[in-house]
Amino acid sequence: MISGIDKIAYTDEEKAEAHQKGTETILKFWEVISKENTEQSKARRMLAKMTFQVFFFFLLAAATVFKFDADLARFLLQLAGKIMFLVSAIGVIYFGPHQLQKIVRK
Repeated sequence: MISGIDKIAYTDEEKAEAHQKGTETILKFWEVISKENTEQSKARRMLAKMTFQVFFFFLLAAATVFKFDADLARFLLQLAGKIMFLVSAIGVIYFGPHQLQKIVRK
């Protein structure tokens, strides 16, 4: 009974230990992904790159048309905003491991 109650609240030490284990797991995951070079991983990277291209196209198009039509520029920025979470997630998941490898090699 007491051990069950004790597990309800984390101590600062237990929180730090859990964070460390989580960080180590993420780093191991990134290391495996960065070394993966299968057709499936290549396709995932290509899709990630294409998503970034669409996002940056929306931003560039909005900047270009702003002088002529502010409403259209606002609409394009809204579209870019809708995929911002996806772009951020892709950046961390797919490109993070490759950046990590560059840091580790130095």
